[in-house]
Parts: sequence; C-alpha cells; structure tokens
Amino acid sequence: MKALIRVLVVEDSLPQVGQILEVVRLAGFDPRAVTSLHAAKETLAKSNFALLLTDIHLSTSSMQETFEGLELLDFVRINYPGVLALAMSSDPKVDTFRKALAKGARHFFRKPILSADEFAIGVEAARAHAIVERAARTTARMGALPEPLSAAAPDGILIDDSIRTMARKVALSRTIPVVINGETGTGKEEVAKLVHRNRVGIEGALPFVAVNCANLTGDMAASMLFGHKKGAFTGATETTNGYVGEADGGILFLDEVHALPLPCQQRLLRVLNDGSYERIGESRTQRAEFQIIAASTRDLDDEVESRAFLLDLRMRLTGVDFRLPALRERLEDLPVLVALFFAREGVDVPSEQVLRIAERCSTYVWKGNIRQLFKVLQSLLVMSSFNGEDVLAENLPVFRSMVDEVKSDLAPSARLGIRGLPADSLMTLGRILDEDTSLESAADIFERMKLQATMARHDKLSDVAMVLDLARSTLDVKRKKHGL
Repeated sequence: MKALIRVLVVEDSLPQVGQILEVVRLAGFDPRAVTSLHAAKETLAKSNFALLLTDIHLSTSSMQETFEGLELLDFVRINYPGVLALAMSSDPKVDTFRKALAKGARHFFRKPILSADEFAIGVEAARAHAIVERAARTTARMGALPEPLSAAAPDGILIDDSIRTMARKVALSRTIPVVINGETGTGKEEVAKLVHRNRVGIEGALPFVAVNCANLTGDMAASMLFGHKKGAFTGATETTNGYVGEADGGILFLDEVHALPLPCQQRLLRVLNDGSYERIGESRTQRAEFQIIAASTRDLDDEVESRAFLLDLRMRLTGVDFRLPALRERLEDLPVLVALFFAREGVDVPSEQVLRIAERCSTYVWKGNIRQLFKVLQSLLVMSSFNGEDVLAENLPVFRSMVDEVKSDLAPSARLGIRGLPADSLMTLGRILDEDTSLESAADIFERMKLQATMARHDKLSDVAMVLDLARSTLDVKRKKHGL
C-alpha cells in the first residue's frame, strides 16, 4: 500500500488545530501537529515530512506582531529544501503574504481553511509553482556552465544530438509512447526527465511520476500502480490514487518495465487503450490520460518471445524507441563527462587534471556506466577534501567492479582503493554524505578510516599514536573498538 503524504501542521491555537487536521486528513494526507517554532524544528529533525503548513503568527497576540512562521519558512528553505512549504494566516496585510512567499512559501492560505478541496487545490498549485521554479533553476544552472560544456550539454546531460532532437519532438505530443533501452546507469531516467522539461516549457507545470517496476511485487503491486478503495483489504485505511492516477495529465515513467507482473501488464494495457481503470476494491471506472515512457535494461521484443512480456502491451508501447549506448561505447566522451561532473559539483579542477582523470578512467571497465563513473568521482572528491589535497588523477579510487579480472595486471591491493582503505569504506563514506545518518555514526566511520589510512603509512604503532596525537593506550582502545 502506498503511504500517505505526511504533512507537518504548525498552529499555536489549540481550538484551530483539530479543524485544520481534519481538513488536511480529508484531503487525503497524513497530518501531524505541533504548536511552536521550537517543536516544529525538533519534529523536522526526527521525522520526514513532504509538506509543511505553518501559521505566520505562532505566539498569542491580538496585534499579530509576531512572525515565527516566517522564521520557520526560512529555516525549512535552508535546511529542508525537499519539503514543500505552505503558509496560512488571518492577517489581512498584503505585506505578510509577500514576506511569506519571499521566505519560501509556495502557497498562502487565508484562514480559516474551510474545506479539503481548498487545501488539495492549494497543494497542487504549490507543486506546480515548485516544478516551474526547479525548471528555471536547472536552466540557470546549465547556463552557468563553462562555454565548452554548455555547448556539449546544453540541458546538463551529455547525449547524442539525435536523441536530444527526438526528445524535443516527442515533447510536442501528449500521447506518443516512448521506450528507452540501455544498460543500468546509462541515463534512461535523465532522458525521460528531458522530455518532461521540454513539455513543461511548452505546456506549463505537469506531473512526472517515476516508478521502478522491479519494486512492484506481490499482492500490493496492482494497488500501488492503480490505487485502492478504503477498506479494500486489511490496512487500507484510505482511498489512494495509485501511480496511474497521480500521472494524470503528465508523464508516467516506468523504469525496468520488463519486471512488471503480468496481471499489472494486463490492467495497464486497458489504461493505455482507452484511459480507463478501476482501483482495487472499487467497481467505479476511473480515467487517466498520460504519456507513458518505459525504460528497460532488456530488449522488450526478446521478453515477448520468452512470454515474460505481453505482445499486446509491447505493441501499445510502439512509438519512439531510444537506445542509450554503454559507456564503453563512448569512451571519447569521458573528458566531457568528467568535466561535467565537477561543474555540477561546483568544484574547480584544472583542465589538464580533468584530462588526466579521464585518461585514467578510460582504462577501467564501467559496468554501472555513467552512474558508476560519477559515484567514483564523488569518492575522489570526498577523499581529496578530507585529506586537504587537490583533486588528482593518481588518487582516483579503484574498485573491484571497475577492473577486468582477466586483463588486469593490477595487484590485489591496488584494487581496493587509495591509502590502504578498502573500496567498501570509500563507498560507505559517500553514502553517509548522501543519506540521513547521525553525526555520531558518521564520526565513527571516519575515525575508523583515518586509523586505517594512518596505519597503512606507518610501520610502528608508536608512530601512528604520535601523528594522531593519541596516547598509545588510547590508540589500542580505538583499534580494538574498530577491529583493526
């Protein structure tokens, strides 16, 4: 069952909290309420929320002279950019409305919010605002790329001009199906998002719903894709739209479409034929119109022959087919890909060093293609930063998955990474920067890596203790703690 979208409601008036929670709940969301700025900050740190709805004035005042809600909006904008912020107030001053928008609110409700429909419409307006703003930021960021890069990748991705041209043409149609074939990590979703950006530029804001079909398994697959009626099965506490309903009017991107269970393929076929479907447990027909973009690491025609994919569905997906080449087929693009990665990260690396890194990268096997390349470059950045060094080609980490075991003459130790650190440690370090984890846990991971690297450079533990400014007994305790 698809989880309801969580909303943090911040309102200091207890009589109004219940009414607001009921409106938000009836609109199909999962609300939680707090009554102060401090409590809101604490709650955001402990739990994940997709939406924030805050009153502007969070202290009792007949003159409405307090503006804690504006401070909270600013706090969320800086610290939780993924949270869609909404503001509300009975304050009649236009200046309050303008300040709320300037602090990051994507929609402003005049209190009281009277109905679930009013709230749902406000959320959709906020989402549309956010989509347009993200598109504008992407365009601005790409425009800021150095001239050679902006010319090679005008939309931030390096693809063949024929694919880019076809993506623009596909965006002119709201209905033509698209199939993108390529190995993992070749950029299939990036191309799908390029089609979406082009359509947004033509039509304005519209949804882009991405689904990994490999995750649609078991009895819940159809429910997640098509939604369900409240009470349809144990645990169905709310009626849901499903991915198909959410994509209405926009794009439904089905990644790894070959993994879609056959019963879901049959149901999807009907939607693609006439736009109609039923939620699980409901007999009333729903309708959804969307452009479908399907991606797969396998040849769908081969899947049809093996009877893992319906012939009728493959025919219904006939429209425009893209094939994205593997990185090994486009090694000449490595200098631009490496430069593009550093530009995206905002890191200034001298051009001669970029070329040396690209040349070194050309000697490895990229089973994960561009995604793997960028992850390895990210590890290089992280380790260079932690060691206070420039980004250098000779420090490029080497993981076992990059090495052709048959052809490689690298010693086993060279396959592990850099400075005596196992490859897994480098990947773990990259993950703790990308994912939410406690500071204590991150510090433990880095402490272990620092000990490993220092011990690899020195033969004597007394020297290790000295350079780390630790007592020998303290070093022994830490070595035992980390199993070194």
